[in-house]
Amino acid sequence: MAGVKLSGNATVLDVVRTLDQPRGYVLGVFNNMHDYKRRHGSAFVRIGITGRGMMPNYRLEPTNDSVIGFLADLVQGGDVDRHFVAYHGRNHEQLDWGPKELKGPHWSSAYLDHETVRTLLLELPTGKRT
Repeated sequence: MAGVKLSGNATVLDVVRTLDQPRGYVLGVFNNMHDYKRRHGSAFVRIGITGRGMMPNYRLEPTNDSVIGFLADLVQGGDVDRHFVAYHGRNHEQLDWGPKELKGPHWSSAYLDHETVRTLLLELPTGKRT
């Protein structure tokens, strides 16, 4: 998948096998999801689909139907960051993006929940020899 345009419903599960350091990537995603879940009560992750899947940026949101709250805040000039937060795929630092970059067409239509990412992380080899 690396070097090829991502499908509109790609997830972390789809790109993890093509990454140079899959455990590091998933660990970064999981850590950000864990913090986000503590603040919002739930965490779902969608990956960016405008790139080539090498180390995709990702967006966290509290629920899969948070678009309603996002649109209400957008219309009222409210804080959209509380709904969607994007992170850089290489360093896992929060991106300072606004509504234009956070809108749906840039992100996969499919998402993973916190527990699925946790399970994936536990299944990935640690790189340590026993």
